[in-house]
Amino acid sequence: MKIKEGFLELLANLLKENKGDFISLINYMKDAIFVMEVVDEGADFRYMAFNDEAMKVAGLSKDAVGKLIHEVMDEGVVRKLQREYGEVCLSKESRMYVDSSMNGSYGETVLTPIVEGEKVTHILGVTRNITKRKTAEKRLQQSEQKFKSLVENHPSAVFSLDLNGNFRSANRAAEELTGYNLNDFEGKPFTPMIPQAERERVFTFFSKARNGESVEYETKIILGNGQTKEMAITYIPITVEQEVVGIFGIAKDITREKSINRAIKENEERLRRLIDYSPDATLIHRDGFILYANKAAACLLELPGKEQLVGKSIYDFHPIRVRAKVRENIQRLYNGEDHLKLVEEKVQTVNGKELDVEVSRIEIMEKGERAVHSVIRNISGRKRIEEELKKSELRYRLIAENSKDLIQLVSVTGEVLYVSPSHKKVLGYDTQVLMKHSLGTCIHANDLNKFQTTLKEVSTNYGHASIELRAKHANGEWLWINIDMISIKDEYGKVEKVLLVGEEITEKKAYELKIHQMAFYDPLTTLPNRSLFKEKLKEGMEAALKNGQELAIMYVDCDNFKPINDELGHDAGDLFLKVLAERLKRSVSKRDTVARVGGDEFNIILTGITDRDQIKIAVEKLHRAANQPWNYEGQEWGVTLSIGIAIYPKDGTTQKTLIKKADMAMYGVKNDGKNMYSFYNE
Repeated sequence: MKIKEGFLELLANLLKENKGDFISLINYMKDAIFVMEVVDEGADFRYMAFNDEAMKVAGLSKDAVGKLIHEVMDEGVVRKLQREYGEVCLSKESRMYVDSSMNGSYGETVLTPIVEGEKVTHILGVTRNITKRKTAEKRLQQSEQKFKSLVENHPSAVFSLDLNGNFRSANRAAEELTGYNLNDFEGKPFTPMIPQAERERVFTFFSKARNGESVEYETKIILGNGQTKEMAITYIPITVEQEVVGIFGIAKDITREKSINRAIKENEERLRRLIDYSPDATLIHRDGFILYANKAAACLLELPGKEQLVGKSIYDFHPIRVRAKVRENIQRLYNGEDHLKLVEEKVQTVNGKELDVEVSRIEIMEKGERAVHSVIRNISGRKRIEEELKKSELRYRLIAENSKDLIQLVSVTGEVLYVSPSHKKVLGYDTQVLMKHSLGTCIHANDLNKFQTTLKEVSTNYGHASIELRAKHANGEWLWINIDMISIKDEYGKVEKVLLVGEEITEKKAYELKIHQMAFYDPLTTLPNRSLFKEKLKEGMEAALKNGQELAIMYVDCDNFKPINDELGHDAGDLFLKVLAERLKRSVSKRDTVARVGGDEFNIILTGITDRDQIKIAVEKLHRAANQPWNYEGQEWGVTLSIGIAIYPKDGTTQKTLIKKADMAMYGVKNDGKNMYSFYNE
């Protein structure tokens, strides 16, 4: 049995995205379809889903879902299945075997691994009765009617055209996909279904198929209700005695997929615009190679334009002696350490000039892959001041008088010894006024303790520290300031003074906030996204363990959101998701978390759980919130929720396990009639 890789990939992706649609799809198939969950890294396997044909072939009942194979099958069968499944887990490759004991006939099974990260998490099995297939193939050659029956029951939209582009037939799936009646197809040309602007291009693909070439392309089609959908179309020539007599077509709805891709592209474009206008040098790089740079980066590295940076290695712009350390800093970021932490490094311009810089890095997704977003600030001026101070305080004062940075010199007791003239320009205060007041007078109350503690540490222990805090301008406005504190020793090696060098970074902080919003929040609903949800879950699990409490995670899916999206359009669907997100957020306490993790799927964390009643009360609030009618253009719409619940630590001690079990519980609710909730294993 040869199964197309694209078809198996479609099944695997659908299983991950929507189990309800997956079950519906595989029940249309005549092959036996099994989905096995890999347990204990291949030591055992659990039935996760199967279709009606699989129940007949293997003698299974519906209650086998969730059970291990040794709980369902005889010992001899178990040994054989574990051996076959185990080989797939080890090789991570598809495997085919023939079973001669399938109800007295031969069955051919293809096992395909579903890999997440580096592990095989599930195995997709497709079993086909070879005897029936061979018989069917012979009959199909003799009977056009049987072939037509196969096409009509195909889960994809299948149609046939004559050489003039007129429909000869179409299956029920085509009717459901387009909204046209089957009678509307026969004898009619396909061109009226194509928007005017697309017709010339589409006809080019049709001409290639008419000349004997199989082609695939994407286009929009006009539905029976006047709306449009984006489709992936495949044309396959029908050849009889080496002559093309017609064309078979297969259509797949890719509207949602294209919408998601557009949203990702728009998000990336917004990030690009933010980077372009950033006053700090900014690079996006992957595996050491620059993917994008802004004008400030080109200016810093003395290049005529940012385009000259794209494709270059970032290490080319660091002195050779420090490159290993830069690689180490980036690897620490990939390992989950030093997120947004400022590090001091050296860069080298194209003209060979070395600069001292301060770099902050975050990990982002760029075109679906991991990348690094680096913000670089030139601190050569500050470093120069530090060096000059060591040589001569007099020379330092001359430099400080003309510096744009905020410079203060204080004693270890906190007495202000010097204030640079730049304070007038940046903060609006005369230097004499600041000299008369105590240190920290204009610092925000919430930042004052951090400032005093850091100053004490630098005054006590020789060294350097950097903090960010808010300072009040003379006009009442709060500004963000980055302050570097450097201790100065006397001739006996004892700290006698501390140098404070400050830079106004209000614009930079606003920029970082926008970057953080894009990295950790869903752009449509402004709820936390999957990345922030996982961080919140990690924090919640640690707090629950420390306090001896439980934590509940809910997997929430909208039962009937699709009709809203299909009938009103994606814009209305997006508007409804915003309303629903706000309702869900208001239904839980402020310490809990509601995150959007998919199209109409949400994850919720309930913390501080001491008994089940707390969870049940929260679920009731969520159901009431979702059941409230939503009015759109004078018509009321609504959805219900299917909710699966897993409890930490009872149901698992890792994030992945808890999310998976909550998802399984939700899937059980879907199968049992929707609009309910269920705890895992209940």
